Amino acid sequence: MGRLRDAWNALRGYAAAQDSRASTWASSGGGSHAAFARRALEASAVGTGLTYDQVAGDLTQANYSSLRAGKIEFRRLCEQVQYGMLIPMLVRPIADRFHAQGALLGLWGAEVPEGLSHVPPAHEMIDPLKDTTALIAQVRAGFVPQPEAVGAFGYDFRQVVEMIREANALLDDAGLSLDSDPRRVAKSGAAQDAAQLAAIEIAATGAASPRADAPADAGAAPNPGATP
Repeated sequence: MGRLRDAWNALRGYAAAQDSRASTWASSGGGSHAAFARRALEASAVGTGLTYDQVAGDLTQANYSSLRAGKIEFRRLCEQVQYGMLIPMLVRPIADRFHAQGALLGLWGAEVPEGLSHVPPAHEMIDPLKDTTALIAQVRAGFVPQPEAVGAFGYDFRQVVEMIREANALLDDAGLSLDSDPRRVAKSGAAQDAAQLAAIEIAATGAASPRADAPADAGAAPNPGATP
């Protein structure tokens, strides 16, 4: 019993000495504690694959270039996890099971619809103006397909096309022409020329397409020398 009491007292004395030494080091070190804490947080960020500002919330030493570079690397890591693990190992099996259960209940067919895709949530842009301008240039140059550009914002391309078609129909019915409508307003802000507007109207109304029940030579001029 005496030995146990002695061991306990020794441990208490050692713990008190360590606390006193730590307090003395923290109080007399000046800015060393802040530097040590920062290094510890940086090491934690490296170990978890995050950026320092995400772990500590400290942006005092960050600028636009460093913040953007860190976000790009972090987003690349997120995409690897999303497309390499979460979607094929978690989301897709859940979708397949959901479809199979619905098919057993007779809600839809047994065949999985073609073009099925899983779109993860979009990342927020660091500089929306510069990022959008660069993305438009990449799409117009053919470097990035338009469905992939739309998917970068967390939307399905087919749903976006349907939403744009419905929005354009509502605007046309209301007689409105917005500055963001490329059918009627050019990139410079001026109205499209008459030929462009005529082509748009023909494509929208189908005026240039012949009727299905009309004969092929219905609109041809009669030939006076032809035998009836």
